[in-house]
Amino acid sequence: MSNKKTKSAPKKKKAEQKSKAAQTAKPKTTEKKAAKKPAPKKTSRKKKPKPLTEEEKAAKEEKDLRLKAESSPDDVESWHEWGEYLRGKYKYQEAEVALKQALKIDSMHSASYHSLGMLYFSTDQLEKSDDAFRRAASLKPTSAEPWVEVVKSQMEIGDYTLALRTTQDWIKSSPNSCEAFHILASILLELDELKKAEKAARKSVKLDSRYTDGWKTLGKILSQLGKNKDSLEALKKAVEINPEDSEGWSKVGIAYARLGLNVAAIAAFQRAVDIDPNNEAAEHNLMIMRQQRDV
Repeated sequence: MSNKKTKSAPKKKKAEQKSKAAQTAKPKTTEKKAAKKPAPKKTSRKKKPKPLTEEEKAAKEEKDLRLKAESSPDDVESWHEWGEYLRGKYKYQEAEVALKQALKIDSMHSASYHSLGMLYFSTDQLEKSDDAFRRAASLKPTSAEPWVEVVKSQMEIGDYTLALRTTQDWIKSSPNSCEAFHILASILLELDELKKAEKAARKSVKLDSRYTDGWKTLGKILSQLGKNKDSLEALKKAVEINPEDSEGWSKVGIAYARLGLNVAAIAAFQRAVDIDPNNEAAEHNLMIMRQQRDV
């Protein structure tokens, strides 16, 4: 019995060694190695162009507008646009040439006459300015802009009599223009014809009850006529329509002060300053009213 046991021990040991060797042996794999992917081709990136400076932008705009006009010899709008650009850059001689070219293409082009009027006004050629504006107005009689520019240029040189005649011509062509009657009222006020000025201002706000400039001018005229209560009502109407009008609230404050209504005046001046902190007149009046209150 003892001999059999000693003979089987080495066999058992060998079997255990084979088992361990099988466990530690690396398994044979039959998988094929994956093929290597080709490296991606390098693409050359284009550099982004540098942004243009302000000077370069301006030069490009000028060049584009000039080429647009020169390549379109019969396009009135291109020449007018080019002339307006030059006028805005204070290149008045070149602008005049371009605008005259526009009118050579279309002698009925109101906008070019208007631009010439602005150009001549800027260069103190007032007779030429007046003539150009009048031509623009005659071509578009219902448009307020050219008429306003004519009258403005005449008032600038202090010729209110001529401005009055021009405005009357404007009213003949546009009898329902609230702006025309408002300017008429302003001219009559300057000429100290207060009754006529009041009538014109009332006509202005009758044509358009929401025309704030008309109400403010009416308030000013009524104040000069000594109608302080009516003046206040007109000015209050203006700020009711446009409650963010700092100048309007300042005028309301003055109207309250004239009537001795100091608390209301202070509130109105404060409102004017709140809307526009740079309204120096309102701030000054507010300070004075507060000083009088605290005395």
